[in-house]
Amino acid sequence: MYYAISPEEEEQGLEGTLLPDLDTAITVSMSGCAQASYRKLDLSEAKAFKVNTKLLKGEIIHSSPAEHIGTPMSDPEWEIRSSMREDLIKFFIIGEGVTRTLAEQNADSVMFSGNLRGFAQHRKLIPNNYMSDNKELNIDIELEKKRYAY
Repeated sequence: MYYAISPEEEEQGLEGTLLPDLDTAITVSMSGCAQASYRKLDLSEAKAFKVNTKLLKGEIIHSSPAEHIGTPMSDPEWEIRSSMREDLIKFFIIGEGVTRTLAEQNADSVMFSGNLRGFAQHRKLIPNNYMSDNKELNIDIELEKKRYAY
């Protein structure tokens, strides 16, 4: 089961709103992350779909709100990544002659998806989730502000 809960509902000890499926939960979560920094939070499905359409349906997408949403890595994926980490540590120590601490810091990157450790970051699953340096894709800042005005 998936729930959307606002800070006000949490303070009151309420459960929040039951959401029908994972895709809707992700949509509501992304919308909440996009709204959180500048106005009152609206976790309704209608608002979430409206905000996400603005975020993801244009020529250039705005996917940073998806950085905060993750799904736990499966046990097999975690085991593979852990094994890769150990192999990388050995490689760095032997091949580069670095200390174990530095080798561990470098090898830790395989345990992350974006900035989440042990979770698949939702942003990484969105096609074209990054801004291009291609000047043809740059859009006037004022137009972008209007486009993402919620």
